[in-house]
Parts: sequence; C-alpha cells; structure tokens
Amino acid sequence: MGGELRPEIQSTAFQYWPNGSGAVDNLKACIELDHATWMINEQSGNYASGDANVAAAVRLMGYNLTVNNAYYKNTASGTVNVGVQISNTGVAPFYYPWTMVLGLKNSSGTVVRTFDTSWDLRTVQPLQIRNFPDWNVGADPSYRAYGYPQYFQTSVSLSGLAAGDYQWVLRVRNPLETVNANAKKLRFANTTQQADGWLSLGATTVATGGGDTTAPSTPAGLNTTGQTASSVSLSWTASTDNVGVTGYQILRGGTAVGTSAGTTYTDSGLTASTAYTYTVKAYDAAGNYSAASSPLTATTSASGGGGTTSYEAEASGNTRTGTAVVAACGACSGGSKVGYVGNGATLAFNGVAGGTGGSRTVTVYYTSAEARTAVINGQTVNLPATANWDTVGSASFTLNLASGSNTITIGNPSGWAPDIDRITVATSGGGTGPTGYEAEASGNTRTGTAVIAACGACSGGSKVGYVGNGATLAFNGVAGGAGGAKTVTVYYTSAAARSAVINGQTVNFPATANWDTVGSASFTLNLASGSNTITISNPSGWAPDIDRITVS
Repeated sequence: MGGELRPEIQSTAFQYWPNGSGAVDNLKACIELDHATWMINEQSGNYASGDANVAAAVRLMGYNLTVNNAYYKNTASGTVNVGVQISNTGVAPFYYPWTMVLGLKNSSGTVVRTFDTSWDLRTVQPLQIRNFPDWNVGADPSYRAYGYPQYFQTSVSLSGLAAGDYQWVLRVRNPLETVNANAKKLRFANTTQQADGWLSLGATTVATGGGDTTAPSTPAGLNTTGQTASSVSLSWTASTDNVGVTGYQILRGGTAVGTSAGTTYTDSGLTASTAYTYTVKAYDAAGNYSAASSPLTATTSASGGGGTTSYEAEASGNTRTGTAVVAACGACSGGSKVGYVGNGATLAFNGVAGGTGGSRTVTVYYTSAEARTAVINGQTVNLPATANWDTVGSASFTLNLASGSNTITIGNPSGWAPDIDRITVATSGGGTGPTGYEAEASGNTRTGTAVIAACGACSGGSKVGYVGNGATLAFNGVAGGAGGAKTVTVYYTSAAARSAVINGQTVNFPATANWDTVGSASFTLNLASGSNTITISNPSGWAPDIDRITVS
C-alpha cells in the first residue's frame, strides 16, 4: 500500500519530520495509519544522501520481518521437523503470497538440497498498530497489540544426503525468479542473511543413515472414548510408515505409560476428578518414532459424576478458515492459541465426543483484552475481557451434542471473536442428563413432504423440513423409563413463528433469527414405560424445521 506525495510538498516533505508544519501533515502518522510500504516523491533526487529525516521515514515504511528462532535437531537423519518463528515489527504486513524455501548448505557454502514450504508471509502481521484518534482510546499517538510472532513448521527428508556438517538456511521465493534468476531478494532484518538471499538458521549434522530411517506419520484424531473415576480410555487414527507401523507409545504428561499394537488404550490406576494430558507416538521396527500427536486432556470422573474432555485449539485435526491462525501463547495450556477468529474466519474443533448425545456443558478457554462475543454452533456466547492478550479466562454454556463424533465451530460473522486456547466438554455423568434424538436418524419415520436437509447450525449437521400440511415426522424408540410426565425439548429452526401438534398437544414455536439459527421450546408430555413414539405434525399449516428433541 502506498501513494504519491502531493507535488507542492515533495521538496519539503521530510524537512519537518516527524510532526509536520504548515502544508505538510504529520508524515509519521500518515505512514503508520496508512500502513504504507512505499511513497512516490519525484523530488527525492534533491535530498542529501545523509538526510537523517529521510532515512527515518524510509526505515519506518513497510514490513520489518525478523526470524526470531529456528527449531531443528543438532544431529538428524531420515525425516526431521524444521521450524522457525517470525515476527513483524514494521507498520505493514507483507502483502503478496510469497512462500519460503528451506535449504541445506554444505561446508563449502553450496546449497545441496532445497525444500519448498507452504509458509505464507502474509500471516506475519505487525506486532502493533497505531490507534486512530477517532477511536478515542487515549492520547495520540498510542498503539495497540495486533499481531503475533508466527510459528511455521514442516517435515523434510534427509534421505540421500551424505553424512557430514551442514547449515540450515531460509529464503523467500520471489515469483519473478521464474523470469530472471537475478530478481531482487526479500531481505529479513537479521544480519545473518547473505547476498544470495539465504538466511543462516544454524548448524546441523546429518548422521549416517543405515537401514530404515523414516519415522511413521504422526497419529491424528486422539480422542477419549470414556472415563471412570480411575481410568481414561483413548482412541486415535492409525499412522502410516514406509515399512510398517509396529505400535504406539502412550504418554501421560510427557512420560510414557504404556504401548499398544492397535489404536486404542485404557490408562488405569488414576485418581478421581483429576485432569490428565495425553499424547501418542507411532513407532516402527527400526526404532523410528513419530512426532507426538496433538495433546488431549481428559478428567476422570468423580464418584457418581462425570469428567471433562479437553480439546486444544491448535490441534492438527481442527479446521481453520480465513484469517484464523495458530500463535504462541505462554499462558495457554498447549503453549499456543488460535487468533483472528471472526469476521468470516472460523475455528472448527473436529472429533468432539458426544457420548450418547444430549446436553453438555462446554467451557471455552480464551484470551481477549476486550469483551467480545462468539457464535458457537449457532449459539451466541458473550466472553468478558481478560486482563490482557496473555491472560486466559473461561466461559461455560450448554450445547446439545449428537451421539458419537461432533464438530464445534467458533466464529463471529460481524466482528472478532476472542483468541481461543481450548475447550472442554463434560461427559455424560452417568446418564443423568436428558437423552437426545436426532430428527434425521434412520430409525425415524417421515411421511409426505418431510425431508432431510443440511443444517450447519444443527447438532448433527442436518434437520427435517417440510413437516406439516399433512406431512409428519415420528421419533421412534423414545425411552420412557418407568413412564409418566417427561420434559420434552424441541430444537428447531424457523424464520417465522409456527406451531406443531405433538402427540395431540399443540406447541407454539417463536421465530428464530433465520432458517440456520436453532431455537428451542420445552413442554411436558406423558410417556408410557419402555419405548414410545413422538410424532410432530400440523394438519393445517407448516411446522418448523426440526433439528432434534431431548427427553428428561
């Protein structure tokens, strides 16, 4: 972003740096508030080469990217992970989709291997931005925290490299290099960047290979399948390996507690009402171990009660869209959080265990220096401000989950949500809560025009619409226990107020915000002992679209 200085001030634009005078505005404020990376000044040739004001203005413009840290093994072979942390102390982001390339230089300084990455410089936002005066947030100038040091990581294969000493190096690929190999190189602020564009990250030794040196892939989808007061049961998705996976190592709190030849494990002998954090590594017959899976925190049950399962925001199995990005967070449980959620960007926690389904207490752990809201599976949740962006707060609410695996999506279509550390989901607590029944379940009966339709805000991702005017939806196999009066809650979507006849009883449903927003209405219904059928209809009009019902 940039522009041309007005011709009448070009010869004196920097004379009154930074605050300006007369016809010249505060140029420092212009650069900071416009996030400028360039300015056209046709009189620039008339400035003295040593003009300190011009130098200060030029240094202020644009991005200022620094590789703060590099992460790799000092001695490595086979497949290894390499990571870097990059921050931006400039006034502007890098605006173009240029990616980075890793390389290895031998002792003669020759690049002998390169590794393309998907690392995108646009995600490295300025650490702070200047407040506009009309924001009325204090004295001018004042600044606010904005971006984060961005962490990038990739796995690369050292197969075929001769054993010896090398230097890890990094550079940014200029797309114009495909036209001319001498295209300008992007410069980092680090002094270790060389004229060829390669930035030195540090020394490493490639060890002698000898046999299979390829580690299995990292286990994904670590989940809990149940807890008791003294045990936690785990499951995960199988890893792959170039030769074959021999087994899995299970770690509790970073310490190995057992192995499994398959993709399940039960850790026993635990303490009631205690949180435990697990990771899993895959290994092969040659002794190669994968990286640890994303952590999972599970809480054992209290006597007669239920525990909670924790899901990290930065877990690899989650889905981020738009600007949502993983950032370092020292106070967060996994050392990271996901920021820039909202304004169309979303964070989806996949594989959330719903047990037998029904109402669950969900707790969101987050950081936010200001009060914000989030829309979570169609439900608006208010999240009070925390002390700063590095202090974790929490807010709890009730969410209805389907039996089995669920997705919990956090967003905000009209503003920013807070930065998300993790969520916890309460387990069933021994079946004392309501029992949920999905409208689209295969055991139900639909007649007439009643049809299953997609519904992103609905608990199972679907609903049943066009119920009424003779068409019906029957929930079969509803458990009535010992029989008697039960509270039935209908979860529905309806952009207009409607009514339904449910087992002969008329129930009124207020309008929801739109056809993708879920509301609920509760009423009392007498059920027989054992199995029941609950039928929803409307003989003289349309009923709302039905997401599910719960019975308690």
